[in-house]
Amino acid sequence: MRLENGVLVLSGGRPGLFAWVCSDGEGKKWQQFNLAEHHNRLVQDSTLHYTEDFCVSKGTDPPESTSYTGMLATGPEEVLICYDRVGNGWNGAPGPRGPTDTVFSVRIRVTRDDQQ
Repeated sequence: MRLENGVLVLSGGRPGLFAWVCSDGEGKKWQQFNLAEHHNRLVQDSTLHYTEDFCVSKGTDPPESTSYTGMLATGPEEVLICYDRVGNGWNGAPGPRGPTDTVFSVRIRVTRDDQQ
């Protein structure tokens, strides 16, 4: 997605959950952000955390997320990214990872390299 300020943002994973930001607006230099690690720092309920294996992009059985993401621009330099944590991989909750499948969202603000 290209934001109004020209920044490019991608999201996805498998394994793992990531956002990639290109603040030069030309697609030449990308910075990777680990959404699973960010999630674990912000979500207080540790039963909804991702495992260390998932955070370092190792596959887990059952999977902890579909790693499908959704993205919506919410302003000239903001994007909302939605992602999931699943309780039993592709089989649906409940399961060994919890009683529910849960969807989360995170808002990210990004600026161009040439902006102060």
